[in-house]
Amino acid sequence: MKPIKFTYRILEKDYIRVNLWSALEKTPFMRLINRYLIYGFDIIIMIIAIFARLPFGYFMFLIFIVIITLLLRFSIYNQSKKKFRRNPMLVKHDITIEISEEGFRETFVSISYDTSWEEISKVQLVKDVLIINLKSSRILFIPINAIDEEKYDLLLKLLKKHLSDKQIKLPQSLERKEEKQ
Repeated sequence: MKPIKFTYRILEKDYIRVNLWSALEKTPFMRLINRYLIYGFDIIIMIIAIFARLPFGYFMFLIFIVIITLLLRFSIYNQSKKKFRRNPMLVKHDITIEISEEGFRETFVSISYDTSWEEISKVQLVKDVLIINLKSSRILFIPINAIDEEKYDLLLKLLKKHLSDKQIKLPQSLERKEEKQ
């Protein structure tokens, strides 16, 4: 099978999205906590506190927990944005990822990284970014707009050939959302 080649430039929104995901939602447990448990737990306790007519301090504590989690998300967002804008390598250069029977080859400026299939722990789609988790805690990501349907089908075939179904968290076809101009 002929290698599949993706060439793209990292956009600020994709860089921020991957950093937020990596910091807050990389594992199912982190995703559960950051998406549902903190806010759901607060709402349940607030309802109980209202009916039990607890003092105002309980409400302040619960609001404080929500504010802290929102500040964490906002802080990661701002740090990612600053890091992206201050790094001319990210802004000005294309990344090429070539996927073949041997594995992945990522080329950025004049540096190349080779990754074998055994090093991949999981491949998944997070919003508009295809994320490839490596066992070394490194992440490769490809914006969905860099992938056409034909390449996506070939990519799925290669992934299914070299990885278990448990490692692949991808839809059978790409459903693109129209970009707002």
